[in-house]
Amino acid sequence: MLGPRIKIHITGLPKLRHMLTLPVDILYRILDVLATDTPTLLSGSVAAKILTAHCQRHLFRSISFRLNLPEERGCEESVDGEGGLHRLSQELEAVLCGRKAHDDHETLYKFTKTLVHNPSLGAYVRSFKVIVNIRPDRRTQTDPADVQRAVSCRLAPLLTRFTELESLHLRGDPSLRRPLFLLEEILGSVLSPNLCEVGLHAMLMHLPTKKLPQLKRLRRLVIDNCDWDFTSDNASATTGARTPLNIDTLAYYGPQMEPFNYAVDFIGQDSLQTLYLSAKRNSDYPKAIRLLRKSASSLVSLTYAVPHRTSIFDPAVVNRVIRGSLFDPGNAAVFSSLEALERFKFQVAAEDLFALVRTGHTPMSQFMLDILTGEALSACPNISFLEVEIIRTPSPYPFFNLKFHWKKLNEHLLRGAYPRLKVLRFVLNLTRSARHSDTKSEYDRIGELLAEWVAEGPLHGLKKDRGFSVEVVHNFEAKNDPRYYLF
Repeated sequence: MLGPRIKIHITGLPKLRHMLTLPVDILYRILDVLATDTPTLLSGSVAAKILTAHCQRHLFRSISFRLNLPEERGCEESVDGEGGLHRLSQELEAVLCGRKAHDDHETLYKFTKTLVHNPSLGAYVRSFKVIVNIRPDRRTQTDPADVQRAVSCRLAPLLTRFTELESLHLRGDPSLRRPLFLLEEILGSVLSPNLCEVGLHAMLMHLPTKKLPQLKRLRRLVIDNCDWDFTSDNASATTGARTPLNIDTLAYYGPQMEPFNYAVDFIGQDSLQTLYLSAKRNSDYPKAIRLLRKSASSLVSLTYAVPHRTSIFDPAVVNRVIRGSLFDPGNAAVFSSLEALERFKFQVAAEDLFALVRTGHTPMSQFMLDILTGEALSACPNISFLEVEIIRTPSPYPFFNLKFHWKKLNEHLLRGAYPRLKVLRFVLNLTRSARHSDTKSEYDRIGELLAEWVAEGPLHGLKKDRGFSVEVVHNFEAKNDPRYYLF
């Protein structure tokens, strides 16, 4: 339910009671340091009344659950009914009675049971993430509206208790390809005036115009693999007066651009500071150009990520031609107006970047080079940090083999491109197999190999000739594809 535990635990009650001789402010500071140590916080909450509330604040601060319920479990009461939380608790208890193995329902059941006895604990929740999986009953044709209602009525009793909620992340099941959330009702259940982060994953969605004034503090929005709900009443979302939202971070990942296009309409002028953009058809970007225009004096960081493809010949994969893309030379004037832009990152999966390299065909690597050396991006006047991140590469050697591309980039930079550049960084996200390879001694030298490439490779003269640093770093983070995770 909480983050990873730290290594130091003070779980023994005698130790905790001995610590009670310390001043209260010192005790609270110790508990703040142990904020992710669940056993210690649980022990502290029962060791002394003076520690209970402070421990509970940390225990309830960030809540994450997976909700797996059959969709035939309907709702007989209103989502606003007082018995909603009791009903959810009883339902989860009934589900658990039929199961022997421990699963996610037990944690959710304990949490709802605690809220039933002490509703005020909901005020401690700042972040709430729920993953909902409701499998269809193949024997009957269930109305999607009933599915939506079944989910909404289970979440609403929880959300109404989170009066200080700041972050809400809703994740559906992408395999169902149908709505699992009544987004308007879900947002309507959030009574907190402090909601500043919303993440939507694998949903058939629309932006409820009536609820936009309620989201006046929304600053960060993540839309991940969502489709637009054309069946909803979106007339007010496309015409008439709009309520601008001062969103400073927008992350968009997915095959369709419709949710992104509608989101752009609600972003206030010169409010966006960070944009992460990843979509399979890079020619469908007229709204992205509009967003860049309206964020000319505010946008500080831009990441373009190539979505991971399913096969080399996937027709839905990003068109690997710069003409007609976001980085078309015709958009150079737009990029030149981005006076606040300081950071640009190109992110791509290794198997996409290095595909067909051995045959002499380098469509994705050439696409990357065309972006980095193209007229559009090079027109940005104040970029100081340029980064290329390669996800899930088995070794650094494919990166080294792109000698032609790095030579061309070197020539472009020596001609004076990016006059304010301070750092050129390459990040190699290596697979775990690289660490545990049979040639382990070779992979123990990864850091040395990268340092040698920086010192002797195609870009080695940039430090002397241009005065900025070239860095190549590596990590073993478990990244499956280029994707931005805000929560």
